Amino acid sequence: MAADKRSVPSTPTTPTSREWAAALATVLGGEQPLETVFQPIADLSRAVVVGYEALSRFPSVIRASPDKWFEQAEQLGCAEPLESLALVTAARARDGLPQNTFLTLNVSPDFLLSRSWAEFLEAQPELSRIVIEVTENRAIADYARMRRVIEDIRARGGSFAVDDAGSGYASLQHVLALRPDFVKLDRVFITDCHQDRAKSAMIEMVGAFAGRLDAWIIAEGIEKTEEMEELIRLGTPLAQGYLLGKPAAPWSELQAGVESPIRTARQRMARRDCVACAMTPVPAMHSREKAVWYLELDTGLEAVALVDEWRRPVGLAYRHPLVGVRVAERLLLVKAASAIGDVLGRAMTRPGEMRFDPLVVTDEEGKLEGVVTIDRLVRAMLAKDGGAGVPESLASLVLSVGELRQQPAASGIGPG
Repeated sequence: MAADKRSVPSTPTTPTSREWAAALATVLGGEQPLETVFQPIADLSRAVVVGYEALSRFPSVIRASPDKWFEQAEQLGCAEPLESLALVTAARARDGLPQNTFLTLNVSPDFLLSRSWAEFLEAQPELSRIVIEVTENRAIADYARMRRVIEDIRARGGSFAVDDAGSGYASLQHVLALRPDFVKLDRVFITDCHQDRAKSAMIEMVGAFAGRLDAWIIAEGIEKTEEMEELIRLGTPLAQGYLLGKPAAPWSELQAGVESPIRTARQRMARRDCVACAMTPVPAMHSREKAVWYLELDTGLEAVALVDEWRRPVGLAYRHPLVGVRVAERLLLVKAASAIGDVLGRAMTRPGEMRFDPLVVTDEEGKLEGVVTIDRLVRAMLAKDGGAGVPESLASLVLSVGELRQQPAASGIGPG
């Protein structure tokens, strides 16, 4: 049973193999009962819990993360019985599941092809409301056999998920071969996705890919409100993480206060033709030097806004694809509720050297809301109604991109 990697810290001294063998024997022998906690999975469109992931916990003299316990069990030759114990223990919770929720149970690819899995099915032949989540810790040697296992899971009323898509063995080819019902996107793509356009593009791509396979995306590891807002903007349906809810027993609701940001973000997305649906939140600072330093320090950050004492934008430090970090003081300020077509038209009237600078988004009082880039606006416009209503200025946009790319590259900090 895979587990939350952020759980228990390791002991100060490294346990010996003999100590690990003794600790595992107490767990497998029932002297030290295995515990299970459940992390909520949220529907980002309705701000409700729709499922729970079962995570194993090991109360023991050896204080180590659950993944370390399974790693040691593998090395000591008792991985299969430990997985079996964790699976059976977690599956017992299905009878107490809250209404309209499902339970995900983690297993390794090897376990699904083992005798222990067959024994589990003999004891529990019906799998309704259960999602079997295959972990990424090992490659699958026989996809044809694994597909037969998946078909059997579905025939018994269960569903199938691939964990940590995009990392390790859980590649997109792996997803294509298994055709899961759920695709769990690795937390490496979620962390600071609101500040990294490459991560946003990856999330969007995997979402579109999963949609073609009739699968649901579950984003893992959300810890910041801005990450959640970006996932909502990208249309990600399901998510889990410490921001939404921590593992608990028996069941937990969404973290207090998280429903409001979800509803606010959804309201922004209700009008897909407004700037708010393409906007990215950015840090705000008063010092130009500090903003530049912070931007250069954090390579994943795209921009830092300069604001006055009333949080009104007065400048923008941002990462230019050709000339490095720039500080722009001639800003094009747009309202979050402005129509995308109108804003693109205004942006295209700027001088050539600043035509592709990010736009600073404000609320109705002129206070900073975030930043929006030209490419995000164009993508949002193209996504709306299948591209209908794209302004004529896009023709000049394409020409201007060509002119911009022909400019000689530079480095360092330049004026806006």
